[in-house]
Amino acid sequence: MTFKTQFTIWQDRINLLLESHLDYNNPNLDKLQQAMIYATKNGGKRFRPILIYACASAFDIDLYRLDNIAVSIELIHTYSLIHDDLPAMDNDDLRRGAPTTHKKFDEATAILSGDAMQALAFEILFNQKKEQLQYMEAGLILSRAAGINGMAGGQSLDLEATGANLSLSSLTNIHNKKTGKLIEACCAIPCIFAENLTCHQKKQILNFANKLGLLFQITDDILDITTDSATLGKTANSDLKENKATFPAIMGLDEAIKYADKIHEEARATLQDFDKSYNILLECADYVLYRKF
Repeated sequence: MTFKTQFTIWQDRINLLLESHLDYNNPNLDKLQQAMIYATKNGGKRFRPILIYACASAFDIDLYRLDNIAVSIELIHTYSLIHDDLPAMDNDDLRRGAPTTHKKFDEATAILSGDAMQALAFEILFNQKKEQLQYMEAGLILSRAAGINGMAGGQSLDLEATGANLSLSSLTNIHNKKTGKLIEACCAIPCIFAENLTCHQKKQILNFANKLGLLFQITDDILDITTDSATLGKTANSDLKENKATFPAIMGLDEAIKYADKIHEEARATLQDFDKSYNILLECADYVLYRKF
């Protein structure tokens, strides 16, 4: 099976889970519920839950054991996009090829839908009847990845850095938190359920995830200025217009592209001692480097 085919199968799987948890087909939904469905239903790569499934495949874990974790992480990610798009944050009108949630509804509804998604993510995690200790640990990892030392903290630093002249290390620190920590969680959590990983292997998996998170942000920054809005599904050149600190902004586009290649090779190198069952993770790294949106 090709990676593209497997990616699509896993996309379909997570979309069905989202439909189930958000009750897509209920005709009696209130405005807030409609906004939550709108934000999740209008596409999205689903890369983070797919990375969870890729780890499960590499670690020989049945996918159903991680389904609730996969859907929780996608809800956390989607809530972050809703809030990032708000006028007080990145002030964007387009997301996944459609009007952002605050444009489709209103700002208050967008804020509340993000709040409700975050709460639902942890409700799903902690309403698990089996493997409760593992799910509690997963919830701790996810809360840290989403909080002040992760996604939220990174977004705050990113906003403060608007218009600033940052060093590469400072920018990397921002995005290791804003983007990287949630991606790291997608690899760290499956390690909890893996029975045959050594401590060294787990460390290498986390090293891989760290590189992958950084690579994702570098390519995101590059795509913002090299791809049109129709392909991206969001407003192209928005980082430039908002004077955001990005890798192309501080390095130049050509150097940022070279840097992405370098981080991609470093990510692949972390798994060089693993057997072929881990090739699915290498393909995830290739996908991040070569994606078009």
